[in-house]
Amino acid sequence: MKRLAAILAITVLLLSMAGVWLVMSTAGARWIMESVSRPGGLEIVASKMEGRLFDHLLLSNLHITWAHTEIAIERLELEWQPLKLWTGNAAFKSIKLQGLKIQDNSTQPLSLLPWPKASGIAALLHG
Repeated sequence: MKRLAAILAITVLLLSMAGVWLVMSTAGARWIMESVSRPGGLEIVASKMEGRLFDHLLLSNLHITWAHTEIAIERLELEWQPLKLWTGNAAFKSIKLQGLKIQDNSTQPLSLLPWPKASGIAALLHG
């Protein structure tokens, strides 16, 4: 029983250390970004990453690609409080974007949404 408790304690300690590494280091942030971009055809690449996911993160030459959409950002700087996500809130101190480009490469034509038709008194005012 003592052996099982020791193994469990070591496992919890190692998982806690890994979690701290993920959010408190640039290497951890890069690993999370690469892991998120693998499944589902989503690709996230940044040429330079500074900071950590825990509070302040700076990404340079960020490219996000999925399906028929490409997003390029020269510089993205986030200052936030990710622990607020546990309460169902996202708390950002600042989000700074430079050089944002969004490109839709789909072959389908854009559909135009019709204006809503006026009713009641507003319909009478239409000349």
